[in-house]
Amino acid sequence: MRWSAVKAFMLKDLKTTFRSKADVFWIFAWPAIWLLLTAFVFVPPTAGQPMTLTLGAINNDASSLPVNGTMLIEILNETTYRGSGYSTSSSTRTNP
Repeated sequence: MRWSAVKAFMLKDLKTTFRSKADVFWIFAWPAIWLLLTAFVFVPPTAGQPMTLTLGAINNDASSLPVNGTMLIEILNETTYRGSGYSTSSSTRTNP
């Protein structure tokens, strides 16, 4: 297949698409609208600020192995998340 023929078909289709205002709307504007609406609904206004989460865990692991569900729950209880470890004033990594 010749590339000049492929290029001709691509140019023809692009010209046809951009002639129609409705096609341009559905290709560019509609996804942008959905992106903004989704970000507005699902991104909380406190994004980027520390938050506390309460987790629930059900331990159905009754095994006597050294690593079991009880150990995981104890680790989760002792864990503190201090952010990504990056300072907001500079781009250097800080050790929490």
